[in-house]
Amino acid sequence: MAEALKTFVKAFCREFSGVPECQVLASYDNAVKSKYDASRVYRLSPQDELARAQRSFSATSRYASFAHLVRDRTARGSRVAKLLDENARDVVHDLEATGRIFLDIDLWKELKANFIRTDAFRTAFSAALQADGLAYDLPGFWQAIDDEAGRLDMVLADNVETIKDVQRGVIAACVYASLAGARDNRQEMGFALRETPVSFGGIAPVVTDSALREAQLVPVVMAGPDPLDYSTQLDDGARAVTVYRFSETQGARIGREDRAWCADRGRCPVVTRAAYASRHHCEITFDCGRWTIADVGTDGQGSRYGTLVTPADLEALPVLLQGDSCELHHGDLICIFPRRVLSGDYCAANFSWASRMRDENYRFEVLG
Repeated sequence: MAEALKTFVKAFCREFSGVPECQVLASYDNAVKSKYDASRVYRLSPQDELARAQRSFSATSRYASFAHLVRDRTARGSRVAKLLDENARDVVHDLEATGRIFLDIDLWKELKANFIRTDAFRTAFSAALQADGLAYDLPGFWQAIDDEAGRLDMVLADNVETIKDVQRGVIAACVYASLAGARDNRQEMGFALRETPVSFGGIAPVVTDSALREAQLVPVVMAGPDPLDYSTQLDDGARAVTVYRFSETQGARIGREDRAWCADRGRCPVVTRAAYASRHHCEITFDCGRWTIADVGTDGQGSRYGTLVTPADLEALPVLLQGDSCELHHGDLICIFPRRVLSGDYCAANFSWASRMRDENYRFEVLG
């Protein structure tokens, strides 16, 4: 059970009254939508899970470390970041209004994030980390928190940007520690483990080192048009959900109920029952050092409804493919029936993922 995650989220929401715990947790775990559940069952010991998380950094070249990823997620438009920004500005406004802006102010006593440095939270959070089996360096963890928080001792109380940055830093450190032993969160945050189950609920085979590059498609369920608003598709009681893994020499094909075409030439067959998919919908291949996806169509001129690729890079626009192709990157989202979500011209910017539909949405992940 990830007790540290539960302890942190409850403490944070206690300070920011009226904020549901699920909103804070969903800032880091896209699988959380309608309820708060910090329970995690460890398939390995927490120490082994942490080691696997550290080794998986190479699967996401955009980030230098897991902590860097968490800090970046905290700072980029999450509910947590919004609350912290508002908190910093309110504190500065109050200090200015009372004429205390240039005095020797203990900013941590003014900020709602000050619960991080209280003895009560330290005791509870340390106990939670120990319960999760992550007590490998508690003194070092709290020293890092104090070092980050100590930056506020050297700035004027009207330096909003520094206040916000430090708040995010200590919050991210706590979230990183909380998630380090929670296996289910890492993939949602952008990591594909080298040890990945063929189907959820099964035994995870170990992938040995190989000269071949590998990738996989993970079915996901979209909860809304936002590219971050999705969750890994779990077994809904009807049938198990398969993770489709393939190598650079194999590639993959997605098509509607045409296994012969999907599996032709040794391709990894992704056979969908989605009503709006074409029989020969799209194909993923590796060539010249990069993964690409091509919208094929039964007649070779493109599928009827197109294929939408939403980049993992949130600053890039979605790409609507109709008979053409584009490069794929780790974490990109693939929709084989892009539903129009905005009025306007027939262009990629007016489309996003179809909501809550099976067999239509996939997350592309590069392994190793």
